[in-house]
Amino acid sequence: METAMAAIKPKAKMRWSGLVIPFILAAALIVGYYFYWTKIARQIEAQIADAMPANAASSIKVTGFPYRLTLEIKNLKVAAQGGLAFSASSVIATATPFNPLLWVLEGATDPALALPNGPVRPLKATNLQASLRLHQKGLERVSLTFDGLEASGDGGWAVGKGLFHLMTRFEDDDSLAMVVDLSAIRLSKEP
Repeated sequence: METAMAAIKPKAKMRWSGLVIPFILAAALIVGYYFYWTKIARQIEAQIADAMPANAASSIKVTGFPYRLTLEIKNLKVAAQGGLAFSASSVIATATPFNPLLWVLEGATDPALALPNGPVRPLKATNLQASLRLHQKGLERVSLTFDGLEASGDGGWAVGKGLFHLMTRFEDDDSLAMVVDLSAIRLSKEP
């Protein structure tokens, strides 16, 4: 009887270690992924804040743990030297944690655009899709497609179906290539 009991005890220890080791590995993987995700999210927030002009946004925040990175920029207001300006109450874009260099626009609340020497006009887009691909050296590609884009207000303008692609070719001394295809353009007398 003692030999039968002795044979059972080592198996019981093996079962215990057989459960503990996978549990410890799983916990280590979960904690490691949490720290990886948090590091990537904080880096993105810092890089966006550094790339934007001072006071261009009231907040920049990355959320979406554990499945994705969701970037939300609140009260965005940016302007180019030539007078082109864009603003929105909120802009939301997403990326996956394992490909944080490809961002897809999810939406923008109250977007508005000002052309050079023109007033700020609210924008309305139909089936707008936009993406941004980054490279270690900088911007690789920006793509916008839409079925309609309209700037309302006095002297507004409208565009039917269109697309815009801007690509950088790093192998050719950082040259740019741009493609624009627009249909049903309606312009006003004002910019």
